[in-house]
Amino acid sequence: MSIEKNRFAILLFLLVLILINLVVYAKLSDLTGSVKELDDLKSEISELKSKLNEITNKLNESSKPPVIIIRIDDVRDYEAAEATRILIQFNRVNHVKMDLAIIPAQFGRDNATLGSIRAAIIDGSEIIVHGYDHENLKMLSIKLQAETLRAARDQLSTLNLTSTIFAPPFFTYDEGVFDAMRASGFDTVSGYIDAGGPTLEEGGVYRFPATVTMADYVNGTWMRIDLNQLVGKVNLSVGRYGYAMILVHPQEFMVDGRLDADRFKVYSDLIREIQGLYSFNTISGYRSWSSGE
Repeated sequence: MSIEKNRFAILLFLLVLILINLVVYAKLSDLTGSVKELDDLKSEISELKSKLNEITNKLNESSKPPVIIIRIDDVRDYEAAEATRILIQFNRVNHVKMDLAIIPAQFGRDNATLGSIRAAIIDGSEIIVHGYDHENLKMLSIKLQAETLRAARDQLSTLNLTSTIFAPPFFTYDEGVFDAMRASGFDTVSGYIDAGGPTLEEGGVYRFPATVTMADYVNGTWMRIDLNQLVGKVNLSVGRYGYAMILVHPQEFMVDGRLDADRFKVYSDLIREIQGLYSFNTISGYRSWSSGE
């Protein structure tokens, strides 16, 4: 948000504060002392305080750059679905927008998970496409890549869901994916950071990679990263690229088929730690904000 917009927001805040004081003063001046009038005044003051709190919260958010994106990969039915739903619910309660990377061929039959996704979208989150059936597109021809991406979009459309953002499974893709994306209606690719931050690739495909992982996948096991390290990685990413996209997999939080409270606590502590410094947005929202739209 620009300096001018911040000044306008502050002036609006002060104006509302003055108006509230004037209203309270006028009510106190006219007060006859009756119990009913006193109760009515208390009720009106309570409503005004509530509105003031809303404005204050919005001002606090507006002063923080929207540079944190949470990308949850491998969203699908049943497998780690409990962790997926708990992640979504936690983020919604804490006003954290998300990019939910869905595997279309493995999604849509679990009503509980589908309902969580729809609720998150209503709150401002968005879905992105994580392949059709979690394929390694780099192993396919450009023609097959385009057919795979079209199949993914078609499958999601049967659920009244849509996206133009592609998160390649295994983070692997080559230059051919840009042709396949354009041919199938995609305009943004979100892999994992390799060289540089967001860039507009040849042909108008926007490259917007994740920059921080919550855990490392080593020899079939999700290895946790210390909270302090994660906070440091987020801050480093913001300083280097102007944003941080935190990559999360629901499987990271599962141990022996159950949600592990200690693993989830690292995530919840991370969100609360950085929420005081940054605000959260989606890939699409960040693009709009950074381009001044």
